[in-house]
Amino acid sequence: IEIRHKIKKLLSKMYGPWNAVVGVSGTDNQVKAVIKDVKSHLNHDIKIRVLSYRKIKVIKFIGKLFDKISIIHYLNVLLEAMIPLYFLTRGVPTNSTLPSLYWPLGKVPKNYLDPDQTNSGMMVFLPIIPLDGKIASNFVSITNKIFSQYGFNPAITLNIISNKAMWGVIDLSYIRSDQNQLNLAKKAITELYKSSKEIGILPQRVGIDFMDIIINEDDTYWIYAKKLKDLFDPNNVISPKRYNIR
Repeated sequence: IEIRHKIKKLLSKMYGPWNAVVGVSGTDNQVKAVIKDVKSHLNHDIKIRVLSYRKIKVIKFIGKLFDKISIIHYLNVLLEAMIPLYFLTRGVPTNSTLPSLYWPLGKVPKNYLDPDQTNSGMMVFLPIIPLDGKIASNFVSITNKIFSQYGFNPAITLNIISNKAMWGVIDLSYIRSDQNQLNLAKKAITELYKSSKEIGILPQRVGIDFMDIIINEDDTYWIYAKKLKDLFDPNNVISPKRYNIR
């Protein structure tokens, strides 16, 4: 946790607490025009860095020559972390994000490609949030406050999915074998579900452990959902109590 705080503090100085990766494709002139337009709108408030395949090769070449210089070595490490994201915008799949699951362990296990077989656990909250800055900011503040009360740092991602909504991904990592951490993690996620519901933010996917928080037996929606369930699955064979009263 201490190492994570130090890295977060260092990255915040260089890049800020929030980062976005966007792929721009087209002809050379089209790409240049889009980048120029983006910079004209955002450059006053946001640091913008353009990464191309040519630039990656140049930076890597310079990095090899001067890697013994501490700041250059750090930038080399940072570049290695960014390269998979760059190629991801070009449609190249990657497993490079999987090691981020293992922050609680302090090291990446050899079998990191199979998280279920490791001691690192994760709980998630997946809200749909109106595309409104004040609402999103309030939600992030609530999330940070709840997690900090239980000793966790939330990993928050907000993705714009339409001109009306954002899809959030809130991760909570913990050590599975630590029963105290497990209990605190459940309490933190449960409180986030309840607090989000109070301000009108609901998840687009719910774990079975938290289904009772979302379902309201007196709500018209869930009453009709039960009627549909009774009609198409009278023996209640398909996914009992998942997104339904029964």
